[in-house]
Amino acid sequence: MSLPLSFHFIDAGSGSPIWYNFIDANGQTCDVAWNKRVISVALENLKKIPVIVGVAYGVEKLDAIRAALSAQLVNVLVTDYATASQLVHGDD
Repeated sequence: MSLPLSFHFIDAGSGSPIWYNFIDANGQTCDVAWNKRVISVALENLKKIPVIVGVAYGVEKLDAIRAALSAQLVNVLVTDYATASQLVHGDD
């Protein structure tokens, strides 16, 4: 009996889906079964799009948002005030 797919994400240190690609804290694609099973835009191709809007809110998503921003997977962010404040001021 195999583990559910979600356990494989945890084991690989992933947790942030971007266009169906699970990424790590550095914004790199994780080596998980999910990423090999879905049809999606490769992150390298996503970076070629001039304007990439990300929508994420909630302090529980700060690490994921930071990963996407630092890897330049998103260049416009729509979020709530509390999350934006923590991103700008670094007061997690």
